[in-house]
Amino acid sequence: MGKKSNSNNLTFLEHLEELRWHLIKALLALIVCFIISMFFAGNIFEILKEPLLELEKENLIKLYSDRLQGPFVIYLKISLMSGLVLSFPIILFQLIRFILPALYKSEKRFMFIGLPFSVILFFAGTFISYKFVVPFAIRFFVMFNDYYLGIEMIVMVQNYFDLLLSMILLSGLVFQLPIVMSILARIGLISAEKLKKWRPIAIIVIMSVSAIITPPDPFSMIAFSIPLFLLYELSVLISKYIRKKYG
Repeated sequence: MGKKSNSNNLTFLEHLEELRWHLIKALLALIVCFIISMFFAGNIFEILKEPLLELEKENLIKLYSDRLQGPFVIYLKISLMSGLVLSFPIILFQLIRFILPALYKSEKRFMFIGLPFSVILFFAGTFISYKFVVPFAIRFFVMFNDYYLGIEMIVMVQNYFDLLLSMILLSGLVFQLPIVMSILARIGLISAEKLKKWRPIAIIVIMSVSAIITPPDPFSMIAFSIPLFLLYELSVLISKYIRKKYG
C-alpha cells in the first residue's frame, strides 16, 4: 500500500502549528482574491444582475436600496463572495496538503485525482444555480404576481443579492457530493450497495436540501433536485469503481 510520511511522528502541538500555517495561506489566498475582486465588483454586479434585466425592461420589477450604506455593503459582499469562489481551489489545496502526510501513497494519488474534479463540480454548481435555478425562480414569482395580483414589485437590492450569493455558494458546496461520497467509499464507510439501499432516503434528503437552498416554490426545488439526484447516482457508480479497484 505504500508508506506514510514521517510527519506522522509530529507531536500534537506541531500538528496544530502545521494546521495554522495552512490556514494562514488559505486566508491570504482569500484576502488576495478579495482585493482583486474589488476592482471588478462593478462588472460582477452587472453580471449578477443579468437574471433581472428582461424583467426590468418589461417594467415588472425594480431594484432599490432603502439604506444609504446599502450599495457599499453590496459592493463588499460581491467582492468577498467572488474572492471566496476564486480562492476555493487554493483553500481546498491547502486542506489536502494538511491531511496528505497521514495518507498512503495510493490515497495521495486518489486525493490529487479528486482535486480537479472537486473544483469542476464547485464551479458547475455555481453556474447551474446562477444560469438556471435563480432566473427560473425569479421569473416564476414575478409572473405569478403579474398574472394574479398585479402589484408593482420593488425589490430591495440587499435581499436580492443576499439570496443570489447564498444560493450560488451553497450550490457549489452541495455539488461536492460525489467527492465526499468517493472519500467515504475509499475509507470503507459506504459502498455502492449501501447507496442503492439508501436511495429513497437520499431522495428525501435531496428534496429537503433543495427546499432550503432554493426559493420556496416547487419548480425551483425540482429544477435543483434533478442535478443533485444525478450526482448521487454518479456517486453510486464511483463507489462501485472504487470497490472494484481498491477492494
